[in-house]
Amino acid sequence: MSIRVFLGLFSLTFLLTVVFSLLIGEFVPNATLADHGVRMGLYKNLLYFVLFVPLLEESGFRMWLKRGRFSFAFSVIAVAVNLLMTVLFSHQFSYIVIIRMLILVFLFLIIIKSQYQPDMLINHYAFFYYFSILAFGYMHLCKYTDVHLINPLLMPILVLPYICSGLILAHTRVTYGFFYGVLLHAFLNLIPISLIAILL
Repeated sequence: MSIRVFLGLFSLTFLLTVVFSLLIGEFVPNATLADHGVRMGLYKNLLYFVLFVPLLEESGFRMWLKRGRFSFAFSVIAVAVNLLMTVLFSHQFSYIVIIRMLILVFLFLIIIKSQYQPDMLINHYAFFYYFSILAFGYMHLCKYTDVHLINPLLMPILVLPYICSGLILAHTRVTYGFFYGVLLHAFLNLIPISLIAILL
């Protein structure tokens, strides 16, 4: 992948994220982002959000979309870790946590089944591709405080920035490879971390 293509994908993702975030502010004004890890400090934030999270999310949601030597093992481990983190670190148990757990369990089963029935992934590739994008989006509902108080019909608006990001990250992973998907994800996470470091 050339630097020009990378910067183009990054700019497009960033622009769409900003536009849809403004849309959220307009249509769901009571939706506020939780300060997950904001108070951890700059270095811990960088390690967690710029290294750990992109690796974990790209492994779990997109690595398995292309068969590779280690893609199955890393994808299963990433989804299992994500599920464990959901159970251990959910501050309030609500239907959002249940949705997140169901998405992860379903994703886990899809990855396992695709390993032993490769034709299933090939024959229904579009479904699994877009499911991974939607799952990635809806997993981020937990980023909002008191999301269980928001009208469920407005939830698709809340996840639009993450679905757009997931769409471009999935394209990057499938077209250019896993490494570039992780790199793009890391750069996208670096922007808010840098802004938080400057503002706080």
